[in-house]
Amino acid sequence: MKSDISDSDDEVIDIESDVLEVVDVDMDIESDVSELDNEESNIETGIPEMDTDTFDIETGIPEMDTDTFDIETGIPEMDTDTFDIETGIPEFDEGDIETETDVVYSDTRLPENVIPVAYRLDFYTSYSYIYFHTLVLLLLLLLLLY
Repeated sequence: MKSDISDSDDEVIDIESDVLEVVDVDMDIESDVSELDNEESNIETGIPEMDTDTFDIETGIPEMDTDTFDIETGIPEMDTDTFDIETGIPEFDEGDIETETDVVYSDTRLPENVIPVAYRLDFYTSYSYIYFHTLVLLLLLLLLLY
């Protein structure tokens, strides 16, 4: 059996020169590292640096804005003008709120003899409609058999 690999020295491929040609492309690792912004991450550790204005440097815990948080409990303070203090439910002035459906139904008036589409769809999918058609089909079947 013949082997596909030739033993002659003339056909030996110089792998080392091919690798060097590929690697020799303009790659300068040190210049790429120096282009990183020192404010975004620490080059030595790779850990993003924290903004010292919003984080406590010693603990690493975010500092809370004392204007919107209760310092003792850490619970956000609610604006008492828009929230009921006892229940925590937002208060709305019902006179000022106007929804799209209010506008549509106030501008559109249907004649009295027109049944709204939603009512008709509800009837056709209801139990009474299915029961009615089943009863009619049974009566027709009885008439045909009689």
